[in-house]
Amino acid sequence: VVASGIHVLAMWRQLDHEINWDIDFVCGVGWDELRLRRAIRAGDIIHVTSEIVELRPSTTRSDRGTALTRYAVVIQDGTEAVTFTSINLVYTREGRTQMEGTAR
Repeated sequence: VVASGIHVLAMWRQLDHEINWDIDFVCGVGWDELRLRRAIRAGDIIHVTSEIVELRPSTTRSDRGTALTRYAVVIQDGTEAVTFTSINLVYTREGRTQMEGTAR
């Protein structure tokens, strides 16, 4: 039994929220360089890694910017089964401070 790519990405999303709960996301913008390198099979144990590779301030709004994050879904033997770069709109520290105490 092999998990579909969409199923694996759904598992990635759940694990991403567990490891990156402290990032103040506005929304996802897109993915680049998505690679399904190896099938995830029944019995595989997976975890997710993430590394912010670039932060760009917004040119129009000081309270937000763009974060490029390299993700990998890794199986138990250390093999990267899925890799991609996620492009996300995020609040800056200044933006987070401005938003404290207000509803978003």
